[in-house]
Amino acid sequence: MKILVLAALDKEISILNDLIKVETKDGFCYTKLNNNEIFTAVTGIGVINAFSKTNSLIELLHPDIVINIGTAGGHSLDVDDGDII
Repeated sequence: MKILVLAALDKEISILNDLIKVETKDGFCYTKLNNNEIFTAVTGIGVINAFSKTNSLIELLHPDIVINIGTAGGHSLDVDDGDII
């Protein structure tokens, strides 16, 4: 299965990238985990950036599933890396 995980900011996806030990290439990151191909990328802030990057990666990679992660501006001192908000 091809899984595409996107976030607006590098800070939002860097923890995942470190955990799954991705390799960076061509504007996205890649790893293989349990027979799944996992691609991660930063879209940038805003609807236009998110749409543009998501659309281009879908056309390039043809993922089976797309997951968007991040805090949608919900940064707070009470929020730690890895928290589910």
